[in-house]
Amino acid sequence: MIRRTRLEGRSFLRWTLAFSAMASIAACGAESPDWVSEEWDEESQTSAAPPFLPRPVLRSPKQIPPELQAAHIRSIQEGAPESYAARSIGAGEFRITNPVHRFEGAMNSGGIDLSPPDASWSFSLRTTAVGCEDALVSLAEPTVDAEGNRIRFSRPEIQEWYLNGPFGIEQGFVLDQAPNCQGPKVIQMMTGGDLRPELDDADSRGETIKLVGVDGKTVLVMSHLYVSDADGKTLPAWMTVKSGAIAIHVDDHGATYPLNVDPLIAILQQKIPTPDNVPGGQFGYGLAFSGETVLIGAPKSSEMGFEAGSAYVYVRNNGVWTQQAKLLPPAGDGEEREWFGYSVALFGDTAIVSAPNDMEFGIYGPPRLPSGAAYVYVRNGTVWDPVPQAKLVSNDIAPGDIFGVSVALFGDTALIGAHGDDDKADRAGAAYIFSRTGGVWTQQQKLIASDGSTFDIFGVTVALSSDTAVVGAAYDDDKGNESGSIYVFGSNGVTWVEQQKLTAPDGAAGDLFSYWASISNDTLFVSAATHDHGGIVDSGSAYVFIKGASSWNFLQELTAPNPMPNDLFGSHVAVSGNGAVVGAQQTDAPASNSGAAYWYDRNGPTWTLRHSLPVSPGIANENFGWTVGISGNTVAVGAPFDEPNKATNPGSVYIFVECATNGTACDATTDCCSGSCVDGVCCDTQCGGGKTDDCQACSKAAGGSVDGTCSPIEAGFACRGSAGACDAAEVCDGVDTECPVDGKVAAGTQCRAAADLCDVAESCDGVTNDCPSDTAAPAGTECRASVGGCDIAETCDGIAPACPPDGKVASGTSCRASVGPCDAAEVCDGVSGVCPADNKFPAGVECRASAGACDAPEVCNGTSDTCPDDTKLPSGTQCRASIGACDSAEACDGTSNECPTDTKLSMGTLCRASAGICDQPETCDGSSDKCPDDTKSPAGVLCRASADVCDQPETCDGTNDVCPADTKLPAGTQCRAAAGVCDDAETCDGSTDACPPDTKLPLGQVCRLPKGLCDEFEFCDGATNDCPPDLKTPAGVFCRAPKGLCDEPEACNGVSDACPADQLTSAGILCRPAEGICDIPEACTGQSAQCPADQVGPAGTICREQFGTCDLAEACDGKNPTCPDDSKVETNIPCRPAGAETGIDAECDAIEFCGGEDICPEDAFVPNGTPCAKGTKICENGKCVEPPPPADMALYGGGPLCQTNPVGSSTSRWSLAFLAIAIGSLRRRFRSSKH
Repeated sequence: MIRRTRLEGRSFLRWTLAFSAMASIAACGAESPDWVSEEWDEESQTSAAPPFLPRPVLRSPKQIPPELQAAHIRSIQEGAPESYAARSIGAGEFRITNPVHRFEGAMNSGGIDLSPPDASWSFSLRTTAVGCEDALVSLAEPTVDAEGNRIRFSRPEIQEWYLNGPFGIEQGFVLDQAPNCQGPKVIQMMTGGDLRPELDDADSRGETIKLVGVDGKTVLVMSHLYVSDADGKTLPAWMTVKSGAIAIHVDDHGATYPLNVDPLIAILQQKIPTPDNVPGGQFGYGLAFSGETVLIGAPKSSEMGFEAGSAYVYVRNNGVWTQQAKLLPPAGDGEEREWFGYSVALFGDTAIVSAPNDMEFGIYGPPRLPSGAAYVYVRNGTVWDPVPQAKLVSNDIAPGDIFGVSVALFGDTALIGAHGDDDKADRAGAAYIFSRTGGVWTQQQKLIASDGSTFDIFGVTVALSSDTAVVGAAYDDDKGNESGSIYVFGSNGVTWVEQQKLTAPDGAAGDLFSYWASISNDTLFVSAATHDHGGIVDSGSAYVFIKGASSWNFLQELTAPNPMPNDLFGSHVAVSGNGAVVGAQQTDAPASNSGAAYWYDRNGPTWTLRHSLPVSPGIANENFGWTVGISGNTVAVGAPFDEPNKATNPGSVYIFVECATNGTACDATTDCCSGSCVDGVCCDTQCGGGKTDDCQACSKAAGGSVDGTCSPIEAGFACRGSAGACDAAEVCDGVDTECPVDGKVAAGTQCRAAADLCDVAESCDGVTNDCPSDTAAPAGTECRASVGGCDIAETCDGIAPACPPDGKVASGTSCRASVGPCDAAEVCDGVSGVCPADNKFPAGVECRASAGACDAPEVCNGTSDTCPDDTKLPSGTQCRASIGACDSAEACDGTSNECPTDTKLSMGTLCRASAGICDQPETCDGSSDKCPDDTKSPAGVLCRASADVCDQPETCDGTNDVCPADTKLPAGTQCRAAAGVCDDAETCDGSTDACPPDTKLPLGQVCRLPKGLCDEFEFCDGATNDCPPDLKTPAGVFCRAPKGLCDEPEACNGVSDACPADQLTSAGILCRPAEGICDIPEACTGQSAQCPADQVGPAGTICREQFGTCDLAEACDGKNPTCPDDSKVETNIPCRPAGAETGIDAECDAIEFCGGEDICPEDAFVPNGTPCAKGTKICENGKCVEPPPPADMALYGGGPLCQTNPVGSSTSRWSLAFLAIAIGSLRRRFRSSKH
C-alpha cells in the first residue's frame, strides 16, 4: 500500500478528487529529433557551433489522442493487484481501499461515499437522473454487485460502474439507447458531504469542477471528461453545476448508441511544492534521498541571479515533512545560469550540490564554455552550515569540462562527472574521485575510460557504493551510434582501477544506455530510456546487474507494465537494498507526458513490480518521474515541469510511503492506510484507542474475532482485573463493548487463610478492595510439642505467623553412654527429636592402635563391645619400602614392634647410566635415598668440531642428552672479506662446509663516481682487487653549455674536478645583428646570459628615400624589421605639366603621367597641327605657330579653328592631378609626424 505526503505552508493537503485529463501537446516541429534539450536557448544559437549541454535532456515530441489515453488508463486500472478489490460487507454493500491514494470508499444502492483515514472531510456522489436538459427522468434504485476491483450499479435506463486502481476511481456510464427527448443528453449526479462543487470555467468550456471545503480551499478536482459512441467517435461533452448537483452534458448528434461516458475519479498526489512557488525554478530537477532526509535541487531558480539555482533540504518527523534548510552558493560565487542544484547527492549529514555551469574557469563565448563545480555542505545536529565545507573542482579544470554534470557520495568519498573533459578526445569525458580527511577534501584520482573516444560523454552519470564506482558513457558506440555503455571501477583503498565495461545485452544505436545509473552494494541499475523494447520506439528499459565473485553479470531487463512509444521508461533510476524505483517521465496517463514511476522489490534473485505510481490528476508535460529516490519504505519522485508553461515551471516532488492494510501488524498509526493502529494491527476504526479496560478489540491476540476489524471481545475475556483480594475481576459478556460495573466480594468471604501455626485467617468486609490487615496468634501459645529426648517444645512469639523453627537438643549432647571400646555412646544429632538406636562400632574400626611398624592394630568386629587380643606382623613382612634408587627395603622379625634400622646402597653404586654424549652417568653417595639429579655436560662443551670455514662447531646445550644437529653458517655469512673496492666479498651458501671461490667485480662495474663535471667515472677491470687511478676529463672538453647568446661555454682544464666558473659575454659584443634596415642590432650587457629583447626602429623613420618624381619614400612601421615594399605614385597621375621646359609653349607641350617607374617619362609634344592660341594657330614641334597658307586649311577640315579648355580638358585634368599629388604628400607627412 502507498501513502503520499505533501508539504505546503506546514499543513497537509491529503485528499483530492479529479476527473482525468485527456490532454495532448506538441513539444516540437515534425522534424525535431527524438530528444531535444530544453536548455538550448536563443542566446546559444548565436554562436557558430552549438553549446555543449550539461546532459542530453529527454523530452520527446508527441501528441496523444484522448481515446488512446483513455485506453491506457483503463489498461492500468484493470490490471490493478488484489489489494484494490472490493470487499463485500453485506448484500449489495461493498467497501474499497485504495493503497496508492490512501482513501476508503463505501458503495451501496445509495451511491458512493469517500473519506480519508482521518475523516477530515467526506464526499458522496449519487447518480439521480438521466434525460435531456429540460426533461430529466429520475432513476430507479440500482442493484449493486462487484467483481474484483470493478463495482457495477445496474438500472434499466443506464449502466454505471466504478474501477478502483492506481489512478484512483475510474467512473463510467453506458447509455444503451438515447433517452426519449431532444437535444444534448444529460446525466445528473447529486453531491453530499463536506465539499461543495464549483465550476472552474475560465475558458468557458465546462472542463473542470472544483470541490471546495468549508475553509474555501480546493480539496478535490473533477476535470477532463471523455465520451465516445459505439463507433469509437469522440463526442462533445461538458459539465455544469447547479444547486449542488453536477451534470454531464453530451452532444449526441449523429452518434451511434450505446454511448460510453468515462471520467476518472482520482486523488491528487501529496507533494512538496517549490517553496514560495518560485516560477521557473524546476524544483525536483535534482533529487537525493538518505534515511529521513531528502535533498531537492531547483537549478533554474533566480534568487541569486537568473537561473543561478538553489537546493532545499527536507526532513521527516513523525510522518511530517518540513523544510530544514535552503542551500545557496556562497555570497559572491553564485552567478547567472550557474544551475546550482542541477545534480545532488546525499549521505547522512553530508550533501553535494553541483553547479555544472559555473564559470570560474570557463569562457563566456560565444559559445559559452562553462567549467563547472560542486559544493559540499554538512549538517551538525539539525543545522546545515550555510557556508560550504568545500567547493570541488578538478586539478585540471578547463572550459567546457561541465564538471558536476553528475555527482555521487558514499561516506567520505565523492565521485564527480565531467563529461566535457577532452583529455582522451573531444568530449570523451572524465570523472573524479575526491576523499575527505579531517574535514578537508582532496582530489584522489581522475577516472577516464580505457577505450574512450570522441563524444562518448563519459561521466554523464555516476554512482558510488563503498569500493565500487560506476561511470556512464551514454554516447559510446560499441553497439551502434549512441548505444551507450557503463564502466565499473574498484578500489583497493588507495587506487581506483577500471574492472569492467558493461553494455546492454540487446543494446542498439540510440539507446543511450547509462543515461542514468544507481548502485547499492552488489546491485547495479542502468537505464536506457530511449531503447526500443519490442520495437516500441523510445519505450525504454532498465537493466539490472549483480556482482559475482570476480565480475558483474546481467540479471534482468525491466520494462513498463504496458510499454508505449516515447514513455522513456528509465528516465531516472534509484536502488537501495531490496527496493528500487524507475521513472518514466513521458508516460501519457492521465495526460500527455504527465509521467509515471514504478516501484520494484527483490524477491530472491528476481525484481518484481510492487507498485505503479502514476501522478494524478496529472497535467500535460509535468514529467513526473524526471528524478526518483528511495529510502526504506519511502519513495520520492520529482516533477520539475508541473505547469504547462515552461517559463513558469515551479516544480514539485511527490513523496510516497508504503502503508499497511487492515489486519497487518503495525507499530504506529502512520504505518496504516486506515490511519488507525490498534492492538498491534491496522484497524478499520479507532476501536477505543487500544484501551485494555473495555470489551472491544481489533486483533485476535487482544480478544477480537477478526484481525483488522473492531469487534466485541469474546465472553469470559477479563476486561478489568481484580484491584485487590476483596475485589472481583470483571469479564466481557461477548455482546457489550463496555466492561461491566466494578463489584466487590461478599462480606465474610475468607480473603486470607492462616498462613501458618501462629497466623489467624481474615475475611472480606464487602466494601473495600483489600483484605483486612494480617494478624498473629498471642505470644506463648504452644505451637509444636516435644517428640523425644532430643526435641524441645516451641511457642508463638505474637508477631510472626509461623511457628518458630522446630528446635532440637544441641548436636553432640549424650543421650546413651558407651559400655566398651567397641560400643559407641549415642548423642543427639541436632536434627531428630529422638535418641539414635544403640549401635556398636562397625567392623574394622580400630580399637587398639599399632605400637610400631611391625605391630598390627586391632579392630572391632561389629558385634562385640570389647577389643580383640594384641598381635605382631609375621617375620619377613616389609616394614619400610625403598624410597629411592640408593635406598634398601627393611622387613619385620615377627617379635618386635619396631622396623629394623634404615640402610642405604654403598657409595659409587651406578644408579643412572649416560643417555648420550652430552649426558653424565650418576652413582649413589652411600647416604642419600635417591640417585643424584640427572646432570648434562655443561653448555658450550664441544661435542662436534667444525669441518670447514662455513661449518659451525656444535656444543652441548646443557639441557639435552645428545649433541645438536650438524648446522652450517647461515647463507650470506661472510667467509672471505673483499680485498679491495673491485673485489667481491664471498659468503657461505648455508649448505656446504667450504667458502665459495674468490671472485672479482665484473668488468665495467663503476668503482669510483666523478666528483665534479670534469672528473671521469672509473671502472673495475674484472681481474684486480683495486680501482684504477682517478682520471680527469681532458682539457678543452666542454663542461657547461651556454645558457644564452650572451653566455660563454666553459671547458675542463684537465686538472680540476669542477667545471670553471660560469662566464658571461663581455658587454658590447654583438649578439643579434639587424635583420633589416628597420631593425636595431642588440649587444650583450655583461650582466645577463640572454641577448636583450629584439627591437625595431621607431615608426616614421625614413628607410628608403624617394628616387624620382614617380617614386614614394618609405618609412619604418615600428613593428617589422624590414622596410616596406617600394611603392610608386599611382599610374596616370601627371608627373610633368605642359610647358615645364624653357622655350616650349604650354599649349603645345603634352602632360606626362607616372607609369609604375621611379622617374617621369621623357617630355613629349602634342601632335603637330594641334590648334592653339584659341584656334588661330597650330602646334609645330612644341611651338604655337601661324598656320600654313589658306590653301592648306583643308588639311584641318575647313572652317575656323575653335578650341577651349573646359573642365575635363588636359589643362583641367592636370590641375586636378596636381591637387591629388599634393594632398597625398601632405597625408604622408602627417602620418610620419605622428611618432
